[in-house]
Amino acid sequence: MPEQINEIKKDFGLIEVLEILFKYRRFIILSTLSVCIFMAVYSLLLNNRYQATATILPPSKENSNFGNLLSQLPQNAISLAGGSLGIKKDPSELYISMLKSRRINDQIIENFKLKEIYKFKDMKDVRKYLESNAFFDLGKKDGIISISVIDESPKRAADMVNEYIKLLKELNDKIIISSARREREFLEKRIVMIKDIELKKTQEEFRIFQEKNKTINISAQSDAVIEAAATIQATIFSLEAELKGMEVSISSDSMGIKVLKEKIKELKKQLKSIEGKSNEMFKKDSDSIYPVINNLPSLAIGYANLLRNMKIQETVLELITKQYELAKIQEAKESFNIEILDYAQIPAENEKVGPKRRIMVMTYGVITLFFTILLSFLIELLKKIKVENKIDFKKYLKL
Repeated sequence: MPEQINEIKKDFGLIEVLEILFKYRRFIILSTLSVCIFMAVYSLLLNNRYQATATILPPSKENSNFGNLLSQLPQNAISLAGGSLGIKKDPSELYISMLKSRRINDQIIENFKLKEIYKFKDMKDVRKYLESNAFFDLGKKDGIISISVIDESPKRAADMVNEYIKLLKELNDKIIISSARREREFLEKRIVMIKDIELKKTQEEFRIFQEKNKTINISAQSDAVIEAAATIQATIFSLEAELKGMEVSISSDSMGIKVLKEKIKELKKQLKSIEGKSNEMFKKDSDSIYPVINNLPSLAIGYANLLRNMKIQETVLELITKQYELAKIQEAKESFNIEILDYAQIPAENEKVGPKRRIMVMTYGVITLFFTILLSFLIELLKKIKVENKIDFKKYLKL
């Protein structure tokens, strides 16, 4: 039986082929035209689709802090990071991965309410549809990243592309934080703490100490007190010597000797007041700006401690302020912003990218034409097998 079938197949010559095509011409033509008309009507019912595109220029490997960090790692460590964690040495590839991340896509879906627009119930279907209409291409030669979105609304397509850029920049700022930025933020907080809390507290304690002990500059005031005490002591010695000379030559009841004794007595009271031995004199002269000699050691220690603490806080503030300025400069050097070459513009009405109606009609028309021709030959073949060679068709099919 198979040999008979092969002989029948060989009998199909050019004339028989043309006869079959002519015989089934109406079936072939009508079927093809019907499918073409149906696809033409169907394509006209489809909404136009528009594509918006933006281009960005990511930082190069040399200028990228992230790239510099990876370049310092061993090659096997880079391979491990790239393989297991999805980290790539090229920052452009990193940005492509960030754009494709669920974090950004879910934000796009939420911001534009795509679940309601696309009429999907499951979030997974919305993600798949968005992923099939969002394209991120990396130029191999120039390294420029192209972001494209296809949508039925030209405005929404452009807005979605620009939103992708915005979310990419925000995610970049959150994830890739340089050490200089962290240092700058720490120094910023430390400056506020020192300036507004610690230094103010130390200055207030120093002010209270000065007001309580009448000290402005303990060193200068100490020198002035000691010099005044020495001057008074020398004057007393001189007057006592003069008094002894006068007592030898004149009577002790004379007015000159009495006046001289009063001067010596007054000077001794002043000396005791300065030395802190006369409480009465100290209370009387409590408004004096000079401290007493007995209190100088304790005052000097307290004054020195408070002054030292204040100077330390001021010095620390000065050093941290310098470090803060350096950290800001370093942060500016290490930071790498995404440069937007072209924002997405709203496509014009005549700039639609789909549906491609001619291609749809022609494709389905050619497929239908080929299928109907094949079907025509198959029908004719089966007839020939059954009629001309008297083969039991049912038995043939069972084979």
